[in-house]
Amino acid sequence: MKNRLMLSVIILYLLILCLQYFFLRKEISELDFNEEHKKLYDRIKFNTDNSELLRKKFEDILNERINLLHSGKLNYNDWIEYNNKNVLLNILGKQYYIFIFDQLDKDDQIITKVHGNAEFNNLSWKDVIKIISESLLFTKYSTDEQLINNMFKLSKKGLNSIKYYWFDPLTKLPVKKHSFFNRFYDEKSGNIGIVGIGYDIEDLDTSERYRYIDVIHFFYVAVCSFITLFITILILQTDMNKYSILTFLKAVIFLLFTNLYLFLFLNNIEAISTSTNELVKIKDIRSDILSISFLTGVNTFILTKFSEIKTNLNSLYFQNTLLFGTGIFLLLLSIIKYTAYTNVTDIIIDRISLQLTFNFCVIVNMLILFNYTSYFLFNKVKFQKFF
Repeated sequence: MKNRLMLSVIILYLLILCLQYFFLRKEISELDFNEEHKKLYDRIKFNTDNSELLRKKFEDILNERINLLHSGKLNYNDWIEYNNKNVLLNILGKQYYIFIFDQLDKDDQIITKVHGNAEFNNLSWKDVIKIISESLLFTKYSTDEQLINNMFKLSKKGLNSIKYYWFDPLTKLPVKKHSFFNRFYDEKSGNIGIVGIGYDIEDLDTSERYRYIDVIHFFYVAVCSFITLFITILILQTDMNKYSILTFLKAVIFLLFTNLYLFLFLNNIEAISTSTNELVKIKDIRSDILSISFLTGVNTFILTKFSEIKTNLNSLYFQNTLLFGTGIFLLLLSIIKYTAYTNVTDIIIDRISLQLTFNFCVIVNMLILFNYTSYFLFNKVKFQKFF
C-alpha cells in the first residue's frame, strides 16, 4: 500500500507539472483581459483607424466652440457653463470629452474650468497633476508637470496637438492620449486659455505588462515546486505512521493547493512600474521577514515541548521538524540580497523571486500550525497539560 500511495502522488505531481506547462506556455497576448480593457482596445483601434477623420472633426468642434465665445453670443461665464453642460461629445458613435484650462494673469496660475472628470473643475493644474500622478503610481509612466504650459506655448501658433500619459475619466484606465487644442481669448473679461479634445491611442495597463513566469528566476520556481512534492511525501511517510484515507487526502490536498497557488502566482500579470516602486516592494518583503522570524522562535519552543511528550507523536514531531527546517531554508532563500541592478527589469526579477519564496515560507509555517491545532482537536489533549 505504501508503494502504491507514493506512486499515485508522484504521478499526480507529474500530471500537475504537465498542466502547468501547458497553460503557462501561452503568450501574454493570448490571455483574456477584462471587459474594460477589451472595450478600450476596440476604442483605441477605432481611434487609430480614423485618426485623420477625428482630427478634422475635433478641429471643427474647437473652432465652433471658440467662435461661440469670440462672436459675443455668450459672455465668458455663460460660455464656460455651456461647455460644462456639453462636455461630452458623441463623434462617429464614440464618446469624447472637451477640456478647458484658464490662465490667470496675476500669478500665471492655470485653472481647470471644464473637464471630463467634473472633480477637476476649478482645481489648479498643480492639484490636477497630483491626482493624475496617484492614478499612474503603479506604472512606469508619469504625466509631465509642464504639459499644460507646453500646450499654452504651442497654442500660440494656432491649432496644435500633443501626446501624453493620462488617466482617462471615461474608461477609468491609464492611457496615452493624443489631444488637439487651440487658444481662446475673451476681450471683455480678459480671460485667456486653451480648449481641446483628445482620444486614447494606447492602453498603459496592457502595452507594458509582464507575467511573473516570464521574468522570475527559474531556480526559485524549481525549488518551490520540488518542495511541494517533498512535503507531500513527508506527510505520507510521517503522519502518525498511518497510511489512512485521511493521511492520503491531507497529502493530496496540500499538493493540489500549493501547486494551484504556484500556478496562479506565476500566471499573475502586472504593469511595469518604476524602479522606486519596485525597491519599495522589496523593502516591504524584507520587513515582513521579521514577523516570520518571530514565528520561527515560537515553532522552536513548541517543537521542544513536542519532543518531551512520551506518546506516539514521534512521527508527527519528525514531520514538523523537517517542515521547520524547510521553512528556515525558504526564509534564508528569501533574504538573499542582489544589488547589482542595471535596470528596472532586474529589480522586478529579484522582487518576484523573493516574493515567491517568502510566500512559500508562510505556507510551510501554516502547515506546522495546522498540525499542532489538528492534533489537539482530534486527540482531545488539554492545552494546560501541554504548556
